Formats: sequence, C-alpha cells, structure tokens
Amino acid sequence: MQEKDFDRLVERYLNNDATPLERELVEAHVRLLEDMSEEKLSREELALRKSIVWARLRPGAAVHRISFVSRFRWVAAAVFVLALGGIWFAVNRESEVKAVVVAKVDVKAPVSNRAMVTLGDGQTVYLDSALNGQLAMQGDVKLVKLADGQVVYTGSSDKVVFNTLTNPKGSRPIDIGLSDGSHVWLNAGSSITYPVAFAANIERRVSMTGEAYYEIMHRDGLGFVVQKENTEVRVLGTHFNVKAYDNEPDLKVTLLEGSVRVTRNAKSLTLKPNQQAVVTSNDLQLNEDADTEQAMAWKNGMTSFHSASVATILREIERWYNIETKIKGTAPDLSVYSFYVDVSRSAPLTDILKVLELNHVKYEYDAEKRKLVVIP
Repeated sequence: MQEKDFDRLVERYLNNDATPLERELVEAHVRLLEDMSEEKLSREELALRKSIVWARLRPGAAVHRISFVSRFRWVAAAVFVLALGGIWFAVNRESEVKAVVVAKVDVKAPVSNRAMVTLGDGQTVYLDSALNGQLAMQGDVKLVKLADGQVVYTGSSDKVVFNTLTNPKGSRPIDIGLSDGSHVWLNAGSSITYPVAFAANIERRVSMTGEAYYEIMHRDGLGFVVQKENTEVRVLGTHFNVKAYDNEPDLKVTLLEGSVRVTRNAKSLTLKPNQQAVVTSNDLQLNEDADTEQAMAWKNGMTSFHSASVATILREIERWYNIETKIKGTAPDLSVYSFYVDVSRSAPLTDILKVLELNHVKYEYDAEKRKLVVIP
C-alpha cells in the first residue's frame, strides 16, 4: 500500500466513512507500529500516525493486530490474534481494502484418533475402539496400546511379519513405538509398513506414504531406511521428518538432529541439521536453510503455511478436516497470492478460511457432501 493510499484510508476512518474491515486495519496498523523498530520507522512518522488515529479510536474497541507494510515485494501483511490461535498471511500483490462477509462453515478439527493396524494375517485392529492393553499376539511379539494412546511392539521373533499402521484423513496424529525402540509419529492421511520385529543382523527398513516424524534408535553397524517408492532416507540414529503425500508435488525430508542420506535413483544428498532435501519429479535438491518450525508444526499442534499457495492450503484442509476441496475454474489469478497461516490444529476450518476471504477469495461449502469449492 502506497503512502497516499494509507492517508485516504485514515481520512475515511476519521470521517466515519470506513467499512468495518477498514477501521480494523487502521487501528491495528497503529498497534503494529508500536512494535516496529526505529530503523524501519522514524519517531516523527510514528508519532504523527499515532496521534491521527488514536484520537478517534472507538472506546473499548476490540483491536486485532493487522497492518500494511510496503517494503520490497510484499504489499500487504496481516497478523490476527484469534481465540484459538493466530493466523498470519501475506499477499504479494496490491489490492483494495474491501469489507468481506464471513460465511458460516461449521467444520471442526478432529478430536480423536481413528488409526488402525492391519496385522500380518490381514485382520484389522481399530485403535479408537480398542481398550488399553494387549491388542494382538504375533508369534512372540505383542502389540500393546498404552494409556496415552500410543501403540508399541514388545518381544522378538525370527519370522518376518509385517504390519501396517494407517492414520486416515480427519484423524489426530498417532505415535508408535517400534520393536527396536524407535519412535514414529504419523500424520493424518498417512501410513507406514514395518516388521513387527527387526532381525538382529539385518538393516532395518520401513516404507511409508503421507507424513511422519522419526526418532530412530541407534544400533551399531545397522542402519535404518525409510522408503517411499524410488526414494530412500538412510540413517544411523537421528530425528527427521518425511513429507511424502501422493498428491503433493514434492517429497521433503527435513533433518532436525543427526545425519541422514537421501537417495533418489542414482543421486544422493547427505543432510545436516536444519537442512532439507526436496525430491521433485526429476531431481533431488538441497535446501540449506529449512524452516524446521513449519515442517514440525503438525506434530506440535499447529497448522502452518509460510508463503503457501491456495492449492497447498486446500490439500492440507482435505487431510486434516476430512472434506473434499476444489478450485472452481482455472483460477490463474490465485497463482500470485501467497499466504502465511499459523493456527491451532484444534481451530475450526473457519479460522483458515478467513485468510482467503480477506483477500477476495470466496468459497461455497456443501455441508451434506462435505465439499468446499473455492471461487477466485
């Protein structure tokens, strides 16, 4: 927003001609200025704007933290403090400030875990309805559900028996303790296949789809391999996250601790902490400064997007809220938007949709079909 545009906005505010959203923007703009350093804003400018706006603030007004920043290529940035968590978004093109009608969408976040374990003989154990304690016995290996909902494998076996843990869409993350002491957290819309007991002298290996966070127990001379089709992540003992959903354009491996080697076909990369490997359809790339906070947000109870497209946000909405989403038409104008969102995983879908609404992206929701259609 140019300086003259902001001046016109303040003028409408002082003349009581501003829309509710415009009033909100002006008031919160001043709030954010208080937090800005003197290097970015002179004392004179700060004092002038504060005196102009605060002179006419409504008594007892509830102020959200929102502002426009006209530096570099970011034209608008906003910060909301919501009852269930904060939402951040940035828009990298100019747009007018307009009042937006917030549609009613009552889609709550999942409150329970609906994961299931498919045993070696094909039987399925549904974890949400299973009582705590032993769930199955496979040879000498027990599958046990703990009081906190975690499932663990105890015991050993010479036979190779595979189980698959599946966490469907609309389910809270599930964590599993493998027989070697390694720990895996599985996100919604994900699955992992693993042996109920790892052989004593053979490399440990699991396969997965979706997203999972791993804390691998070190074993001298025996590595641990996570496989997704033609991509392998090989470790000795470390903490890392793998995002490998089938409907995502890239596979991403983010390292938090230790060291891993990511291999796709004949190409390999060795990661250091805070680095990320990005596997595209035809390449393997290194991101040396990964956003680990965003990568781990799902495990830490947050839904997080940093400079994300509408399509990226909708894919996450599908997995977490277990609804169908669609962008109406070709929507070429949506490609110029990038959104910043950080909201509690317990927040209703409406909290994320507000970001789209405030940037002139409308939507329709069919509650009966559980289908969200985004309209540019």
